[in-house]
Amino acid sequence: VPVAIVTFIVAVYSSWETFTSASKTFQLSRVSALSESRKLFGDYEGVGKTAIKFNQSVKNNLIPSASVLLEKYKTGEQMYHSEELKDFRHVKDYFEQIGAFVKLGYLDFDLFFCVVTFPDSFWVSSEPYRKCIGKNWSTEKGELKDFDSNMGYLYNLYKEKRIKENLE
Repeated sequence: VPVAIVTFIVAVYSSWETFTSASKTFQLSRVSALSESRKLFGDYEGVGKTAIKFNQSVKNNLIPSASVLLEKYKTGEQMYHSEELKDFRHVKDYFEQIGAFVKLGYLDFDLFFCVVTFPDSFWVSSEPYRKCIGKNWSTEKGELKDFDSNMGYLYNLYKEKRIKENLE
């Protein structure tokens, strides 16, 4: 019986050591993930300023309308990559990537929601451009139906969470 007790104590100790080691590894991976998230979120300040700049440019007619740009560039793809929409691209691409990370489970939405404000005014002011680009993506393929889908997914998550938490 004493041998069984000693064996049991050794097994419990060994299990505890394994658990403690695994716990430390998990904590380190969480710290690493948070560090990576900070890098990603860190660009948000620049993105936020760019969104404001884009909104002001649209409001002050410093950027041609979506229909004028489409006439000039012929396809949504060329329009999307135009110099006139450089600020639009910067903001849209940031939130498109975040939306993909959230959708695929690589980034926790609740964490992102707590750290980054969705650019609602950009969402509104960019709508004509987003729609025009997606509908007229190329002459060969026509519409790019998933254009902007990840940012749209993120927008809907923000909207639902704001309603749920009485933040609207």
